[in-house]
Amino acid sequence: MDVSKPLTAEQTAALDALRRDVLADPKFGPLAHSDDTLLRFIRARKFDVEKALEMYLKHLEWLQEFGMDDLVETFQLTPEEAEATRRFYPQFIHGADLEGRPISWQRFGKLDWKALTAVMSAERVIQDVMVRTERTVRYKFPLCSEKYGKKVQTHISVIDIKGVSLAQLWAMRSTMGRIMTLLQDNWPETGGPVLIINAPWGFSTFFSAAVRPLMDEVTAAKIAVFGSNYLKDLDAWIPQENIPVSLGGTCTLCPQGCEVSDRCP
Repeated sequence: MDVSKPLTAEQTAALDALRRDVLADPKFGPLAHSDDTLLRFIRARKFDVEKALEMYLKHLEWLQEFGMDDLVETFQLTPEEAEATRRFYPQFIHGADLEGRPISWQRFGKLDWKALTAVMSAERVIQDVMVRTERTVRYKFPLCSEKYGKKVQTHISVIDIKGVSLAQLWAMRSTMGRIMTLLQDNWPETGGPVLIINAPWGFSTFFSAAVRPLMDEVTAAKIAVFGSNYLKDLDAWIPQENIPVSLGGTCTLCPQGCEVSDRCP
């Protein structure tokens, strides 16, 4: 759903009804509930107030059980875990795209699940992903909104699949499934375009023929696939200075490395 479009009168009424129902909840009503967050959840349920309320209250319950308010302020990986993540499961925020959205970079070609979980548990991996996602929504979206003078409510993802191993993805399948479920349940409507780079020959044809037809139109429209000459394609999305040096960009603002800078915007 296009988050930039103004709400219709019917959609506004549904958002108002959701807000009233949330505020009336005896457990969670007294908490702060931003319209931006409520709007994400009701959009995710196609403006069905009852379904959106159920989804949102489950989200609030999960946040409490997870201890997110404390973790978002205090959580950090140990030096050994941070190094293992950098080497064996590189994913990081770096820069903003031409629309002012934070860019999430994921390098699945470097994934080594066995080596990663020799240093940190799968639960710590999940915890790390959840906390980083919440920090992006809670802190980076407002920072990008302020810098670019527009409301930023989504991020863009760049997935590097150079050298990707299906065996490694299979080894991680259980944890990846949990991560995807948690992201969908707790941060709906925050994902923007997904740009797949370094796709091998034939991947785009396979994806279009076998994978894209299984997706709904909205999801499928977000995905673009590029080969090894991806830099010229990314020009339509991302300034060169916001592309990590390791992926051919011209960033000069990260002396310790783009992968560990957390630079955004």
